[in-house]
Amino acid sequence: MNVVSTSTFALFSASALVALILLSVVWLPRSFFANTVSGGTKETAKEALGIMKDWAVWMAGIQTATIAALGLMTKDGIANRGLSTLQIDLAILVALFNTLALFFSAWLLTSLSSLMLRVYQDNLPNYDFYNFPLYAYMENSTSMRRFTVGFFAFWNHWLWGVGILLFGTLSVSFLVPTGGGCLISSSRANCAGAEAVCAQMQCDNKAETPSMMKEAKPSIGNR
Repeated sequence: MNVVSTSTFALFSASALVALILLSVVWLPRSFFANTVSGGTKETAKEALGIMKDWAVWMAGIQTATIAALGLMTKDGIANRGLSTLQIDLAILVALFNTLALFFSAWLLTSLSSLMLRVYQDNLPNYDFYNFPLYAYMENSTSMRRFTVGFFAFWNHWLWGVGILLFGTLSVSFLVPTGGGCLISSSRANCAGAEAVCAQMQCDNKAETPSMMKEAKPSIGNR
């Protein structure tokens, strides 16, 4: 895969994924991302915010570690490592999914202070902050009100889930050998070159064997 096709695939994948996320705001109801839970209190909401904070921090750490591991795997450059087309595509998708997931994690973490202030207001009809807009200023806009905490938590979770499965698939692809002992991580050109070298070595060995036998016979007769 050349640089142009790799860039095209990366751009198309990023555009398609961003379009899917934005369209989900319009097409899907708010209840799809988080059903309203009735009967909550200020204290339960505070405890739930603490749990969400720990979860978002953990997710951000895993997502960052995955991106770092991907960088280590390709630190010499994708082209120089001789990756197959499938592995290059997988590497692009792993980076894309985990980067977007990290983006959602960051937004969730920065919204915690705003959510805490709103949850601690008196006489709230419901303390289920998952149906709150991410920030207070979004409550005054009909279009921005759709971007709820539940929306960000939903996409953070699924982007990370798909990204980690893609990373696992990429990792396994480095370990599974193909026929003839050539690893998937080698390009077809490298495999063909290796096979040609092996064939030449076998031919040389066959050519050297008769000459060695002829040289060995006089020595046996002299005894």
